[in-house]
Amino acid sequence: MVRRPIEGRSDSWAGYAACGWAVAFGLAHVYAGLGGARVLIRHSVGETRASGDTFIAVGLFGTGLLCLVAGGLALALVQPWGLVVPRRMLLVAGWSVAAILFVHTAGAFAILALAGADVIELTTEPMRTYGPASVVRWNVFVFEPPFLLGGALFALTTRTFMRRTRPGPPVSQNPRRPQR
Repeated sequence: MVRRPIEGRSDSWAGYAACGWAVAFGLAHVYAGLGGARVLIRHSVGETRASGDTFIAVGLFGTGLLCLVAGGLALALVQPWGLVVPRRMLLVAGWSVAAILFVHTAGAFAILALAGADVIELTTEPMRTYGPASVVRWNVFVFEPPFLLGGALFALTTRTFMRRTRPGPPVSQNPRRPQR
């Protein structure tokens, strides 16, 4: 059967927002890799790690590249040219990005909550330098919310794509479903 988008609906805003989020997040990582935002990086991972070549090459430039690819994925989920890519591939990629971002956020919040409650002890350089309370607040309110936002945008975009591209006639012409 031929996949056809839902006619007359303009609910692709989440895809454009996910693309914008991914590009902004990717460019922020490239900027940090080029030497910008050193204060933020040091507070997040520590001076020793932030100045390492591996961290910069993989952690910052690698993440930046992956984010730019994710931006392309978000556009493929909402643009007509995305229909040339196999539907299942786009669905797996979209749900995977959303899941990775959600799992990252949930894991970080769990670790930070346990560290904040003194259940576990984190012995990272920022913890020793700035103290647990400062690092927990910094991560909870600055570093983790963008991951949560990205996960929500990719989940919404992928769900919309999944509904839009169901096999068969357009939803507005499906006799089993009322028109909206």
